[in-house]
Amino acid sequence: MKIINKIRDISKYMILVTVILMIQFCSVAEPPRSGENDPQSADYVEPVSGDVLDTNPPAQTTGLVATAGGESQINLVWSASYDNQTAQSNIVYEICKATASGGCNSFSVSQTTAPGTTATSVIGLNPLTTYYFRVRATDASGNIGLESSEATATTNPVGTVNSPAYSPSAGNYGTDQSVALSTSTTGAGICYTTNGANPACDAAASCTTGNIYSSAFGITSTSGNTTTTTIKAIGCLVGWTASPVSSATYTVDKTPPVAPTGLGGSASGAYSINLSWTAATDDTTSQGNIVYEICKATTSGGCDSFSVSQTTAPGTTATSVTGLSPLTTYYFRVRAKDEFSNVGTASTEALAITSPEGTVSSPAYSPSAGNYGTDQSVALSTSTTGAGICYTTNGANPACDAAASCTTGTEYSSAVGLTTTDGNSTTTTIKAIGCLIGWTASPVSSATYTVDKTPPGAPTGLGGSATGAYSINLSWTAATDDTTAQNNIVYEICKATASGGCNSFSVNQTTPPGTTTDIVTGLSPLTTYYFRVRAKDQASNVGAPSLEVSAVTDRIAGEQIIYTAGTITFNMRYVPPKSFPTGTNDLGGTATVSAGYLMAEKEVTYELWYAVKTWADSNSYSFANTGRPGNDGTAGTETTSQEPVTTINWRDAMVFSNALTEYYNAQNSTSLDCVYTTDAAYTTCIRTSTNNTGITYGTLGSEDDPYVNPNAKGFRLPTNDEWELAARYIDDTNSNGTLDAGEYYPGAYASGATADYTNATATGLVAWYSGNSSNVTHNVAAKTANALGLYDMSGNVWEWAFDWHPSYVGSYRVSRGGSYFNTAGYMRVGYVNFVIPYNLGNSFGFRLSRTP
Repeated sequence: MKIINKIRDISKYMILVTVILMIQFCSVAEPPRSGENDPQSADYVEPVSGDVLDTNPPAQTTGLVATAGGESQINLVWSASYDNQTAQSNIVYEICKATASGGCNSFSVSQTTAPGTTATSVIGLNPLTTYYFRVRATDASGNIGLESSEATATTNPVGTVNSPAYSPSAGNYGTDQSVALSTSTTGAGICYTTNGANPACDAAASCTTGNIYSSAFGITSTSGNTTTTTIKAIGCLVGWTASPVSSATYTVDKTPPVAPTGLGGSASGAYSINLSWTAATDDTTSQGNIVYEICKATTSGGCDSFSVSQTTAPGTTATSVTGLSPLTTYYFRVRAKDEFSNVGTASTEALAITSPEGTVSSPAYSPSAGNYGTDQSVALSTSTTGAGICYTTNGANPACDAAASCTTGTEYSSAVGLTTTDGNSTTTTIKAIGCLIGWTASPVSSATYTVDKTPPGAPTGLGGSATGAYSINLSWTAATDDTTAQNNIVYEICKATASGGCNSFSVNQTTPPGTTTDIVTGLSPLTTYYFRVRAKDQASNVGAPSLEVSAVTDRIAGEQIIYTAGTITFNMRYVPPKSFPTGTNDLGGTATVSAGYLMAEKEVTYELWYAVKTWADSNSYSFANTGRPGNDGTAGTETTSQEPVTTINWRDAMVFSNALTEYYNAQNSTSLDCVYTTDAAYTTCIRTSTNNTGITYGTLGSEDDPYVNPNAKGFRLPTNDEWELAARYIDDTNSNGTLDAGEYYPGAYASGATADYTNATATGLVAWYSGNSSNVTHNVAAKTANALGLYDMSGNVWEWAFDWHPSYVGSYRVSRGGSYFNTAGYMRVGYVNFVIPYNLGNSFGFRLSRTP
């Protein structure tokens, strides 16, 4: 029974061993499936240590990769192994390193990782060396897994050998050369070739292609031949990357280029000469690579022993030689030099002369050329420092040579005297040239001097007339002189305020040459001035003065003159003579009033009309119409009315002018002459006007064609031009006798307005018209006056002027200014109306004028 029990126990033991072995066999032969206690699974349970024996090794290591990490290090990385009992984080890996493939087949541990590490660096290696590695896993029980597959990597080299250098450097040489090779990498050797093949070396720095460099080697050629050699070299050092192959080509040529031809030179200034030549040729060097050496000398043959003064850029066949001296001859030769520094024979000699440093400034004369009334001493000078002067007085041109000596003329040293005797004149022309060594002589200059001591004659025919309140115009007949032409004579004017004041002549102003008229300005109004004029010739000789003449300046524009006739006072304003533009657009031409005149401030009022007519009716006067105050007043009842008289024709206005003249004489014991007369002797005033519809134009002395006494000072109608000038005048700032832009009211303005007739505000300030009159006349002077102080020049009533309309002579008389019932366009000072002389209406009146 005991034996049976023992056998049974042994059987159980064997069964247990068999099960364990089967488990181990299964563990080695087949990895656990997912979910079956995989060490990499989240459900993995670490076996419990105890009595269970772990004899299963980890799985074979896979995925080994090796890469260089520098010249002494290789980095390894692999996939984590696994074990049935040891967690991956506790698996340790052993590294085998060998320097030959298969060297780790008999695994020798070179280093061990920390638990769980799947990458490591192998250090302390040799540069540029190939290493072979295998890795295996060890579990916590010391079981060792199978080795990984072999992985290999090569360490980096220490560096790259520096390319060999060549001394002398590659190039073209005219002599044999000894070429040395070197590399700046310490300890490196050099392999080289001269047959065109690229040299090479192995890891042991041995030359596999080419020769090991040990000493300089020669490159030679015989005279007249050319040798070209290309050296290729590589630097080699154990543990280093060989250098890139470098190369250097040497050509040894002992044949010089031919001599350049066609050398020529020309000055390019005072300090430089331009050279040019025909290109030389060479057996090996192209013309574009030949350089040229220049020799410069100051004597002919100076470059026979060639001395290089400058060298050109390759291929250049022209150059500029600078730093030279002015007006100097230089001699040049040129020779060619090829790329091998072979120097050819020099060209033939060429010469060129630099330009002068400058041109001497022409001599100047003091005093300057001209006519003089006294002897002269003429000094000559030039502004060029150091220059001398050659001069002549005989008409010949002076000249000087390169040494600045006078070849024609006299060397100037002191002033040249010019003289004449009284009553005679002497004319001398001085010609001069400036000279300086190294400079171009100046152009010949000249100056003509006339010494004349004879004065001109006295001017004659001096006359003067006022051109305004502040100026008088003078004119005279030209004087004559023995040497000075009349158009070169100037005139001196003396002005005085008392007769005889210019007997001791004092120059007030001087005219330009040849002028025989002048305006004396800055005078006082209504003042008598006395003048004398004398001539001065080009020699400044002053002749005797002319006879004395006097003239009176005009009144001030707008000056007020007050008149009283009986108990009535009326004022007039002075209008100076002027030229002015006409037409509503100022393009109707120019009109001129040649004499100053007086213009009534206001239109003739009914008050003045009634007083004069009442007197006239008792003194042989007969009027066609009685007139009335304004457009609707009652004649004879409003005897003091200040509205303009209306309902009178042109004939009434003309006869009234005569009546006022005689009435004024009667009231003031004056003797003013009537302007309008029946006879050519101006003895009988016209005293009758009619409404006869037949016009008597052509019947001199009739009511339509009176004789006009030009010298009469009596009252009259203004002419058409006088009316327009008075309406336009603002001022004559420059006193030139002409109204310029800004000095007159434009033709499209009402008189006194600040804007044209389309501006209702501006027009309404100065004129009664349909836009503001309520279709009735108004008292005179109720609006703003114009610049002369004249009221109602535009608007209120039409004003008769004396003239026939130029387009209707003998049919229509002129009327100006517009009236209360006309539109603004009729207020324009440039607008000219025309009316039959016997026509009358309640919009027609007039204004008086007078010659002072």
